[in-house]
Amino acid sequence: MENLVKRLKDQLATADDKQWPSHFSKWGGWKERKVEATGFFQTHHDGKRWWLIDPDGYLYWSAGLDCVRSSVSAFTSGLESALTWIPDRDQKYKSTVSRRGNVTYINYLAANFIRAFGLENWYSNWAKISLSILKEIGFNTVANWSEWEIAREAKFPYVRPLSTQLNSTPKIYRDFPDVYHPNFERDAKEYGEQLKNTLDDPAMIGYFLMNEPTWGFSSESPAAGMLFNTPECESRKQLAAFLAKRYPDNAALSKAWKIETTFEQIAEGPWKTRLTQEAKKDLYDFSEIMVERFFKTLSGACKAVDPHHLNLGIRYQGIPPKWTVPGMKSFDVFSMNCYRDRVP
Repeated sequence: MENLVKRLKDQLATADDKQWPSHFSKWGGWKERKVEATGFFQTHHDGKRWWLIDPDGYLYWSAGLDCVRSSVSAFTSGLESALTWIPDRDQKYKSTVSRRGNVTYINYLAANFIRAFGLENWYSNWAKISLSILKEIGFNTVANWSEWEIAREAKFPYVRPLSTQLNSTPKIYRDFPDVYHPNFERDAKEYGEQLKNTLDDPAMIGYFLMNEPTWGFSSESPAAGMLFNTPECESRKQLAAFLAKRYPDNAALSKAWKIETTFEQIAEGPWKTRLTQEAKKDLYDFSEIMVERFFKTLSGACKAVDPHHLNLGIRYQGIPPKWTVPGMKSFDVFSMNCYRDRVP
């Protein structure tokens, strides 16, 4: 324990000495290349490729670490005999202990910092040490799912995720909302208001609208998933209206889809019929419209509140299908999560 406390105190004592290399700007940008500054992180095309630029106009390559957090809770129930120290036996460490049912979790990271620096100073010292280590390693971004407030305080570049809670808009397939529901635009406006507390902060690179939406993992398009899973919604009515513009009557629709159906059956009611490739093609086309409405509405609501910062997209898992791309044009930066050892 003494060695641990000494190590933390040594890290704090040397935290100010750990800085980015001299060729980094104060925001972690590349001092050798500069363009017009805007006071915020922005995108720039140099005639050959796209870059991020930092608030002072230096070209910027964002290298970030996710989950810079002071909360790392460990499952401890049943392991007490293996532990040399259990913080919950001391009221000083009450905040580091949580219980879910009969299971106990302990945040040993916070507990060790409390032991080293006391209740009043542990968090600020954790933040200072953490950011100094990131600089020492060469990271210039506090990335997603982090306690980004510490980066804002230190003027260290960061991103933030937004919570996709559209409270009065029903879901129609997995987490895809009914984008034609009358409450959707109102919910989108409330969604954009999450950005109010950072809209003037130059240290914020931008925000992610969401992360890996579950409908993106499906082999079905959102329109097809909606047809099978939601007997009644506004988007199904719009799907029927979309098809009515392509086909003059039920007979023409049935012939094109190679399925006996009607516009009324598509607009409402249970659907159990296996879809043909012809039907899937029309549903892909309508999914493109649904996704575009979804992303453009959220993006517009965010820009209405915060015109300065970058919309960093939705962190799609893998390469997205073509029917998602028109909607993604409302983003400032296209983002995807790649779990391969090498980027193709």
